[in-house]
Amino acid sequence: MRSVSARDPNLCTIRLRVPLGIIYPEQLDTLKEVANRYGDGRLHLTTRKTVEIPGVPINLFNAAQALLAKAGWYANAFGNNVRNITACPGRYSCPNAQVDTQGIGLELDSAFFYLENLPAKLKIAVAGCLNGCTHPLVNDIGIVGVAPITFYEDNCRHCLKCIKSCREGAIKQNLQGEIYIDQEKCIDCGDCLTVCKNSALVCEGKNYRVYVGGKLGRHPQFGRFLGDFATQLEVVEQVERIIDVYCNYARKDERLGNMVERISMEQFQQLLERWQPVTHYDCAK
Repeated sequence: MRSVSARDPNLCTIRLRVPLGIIYPEQLDTLKEVANRYGDGRLHLTTRKTVEIPGVPINLFNAAQALLAKAGWYANAFGNNVRNITACPGRYSCPNAQVDTQGIGLELDSAFFYLENLPAKLKIAVAGCLNGCTHPLVNDIGIVGVAPITFYEDNCRHCLKCIKSCREGAIKQNLQGEIYIDQEKCIDCGDCLTVCKNSALVCEGKNYRVYVGGKLGRHPQFGRFLGDFATQLEVVEQVERIIDVYCNYARKDERLGNMVERISMEQFQQLLERWQPVTHYDCAK
């Protein structure tokens, strides 16, 4: 929960885990009290939606931690563990979202927040649509809401609104006047669903797209496409598979993407397919 200041070894920064960046009003008073009483009177919001209280004397850390615990702040937000999970508002407030990002984000946090002693830090981000506001492709595990479209010609009234709405140019009309979807151009964004009022375009596919191995840092890389999944339960199980394989095959201080690159994506997928449920994790190296 704390990191020692490199500039002053007598001070530390308290970094609080804030799943999805959700803070309840009653917790704000405690943050203010701790920052004023034990810190330097400031709060800092990090890029992963955690809250930092800088300038806390190390000898007062335990007292500050005890006060924070009363307001429900818990767990570690740095180290070789599952870092704070980020998620956009999703269907809670965003018209572009294809999935309930808040629901799956909290499910993932509940399932994996306690894991310690991973080979290296592990970052998970959830985005409700392909706009990717939470940058899922540069996280170790990225989850994106998508909308694979099925076209029912009998329901089509040829209003052409879907063609006008498609920014990818994937919905077309041929010389015979027939509407069709160019699957090579379609990215499953679901924009066309909002304009079709006749159920000619319907999302009936798998709504969760998972990527693995992304990261920022000195040598950034995009995550690799792993697969599409239909339900939150399937995604949580897949994340469990990924973490277990990572714990068993990664080297010390090796990020997930570096491990996948070393053993190959093909072998990584084979390991995931052979995975069996575990009763507990032992990620210590």
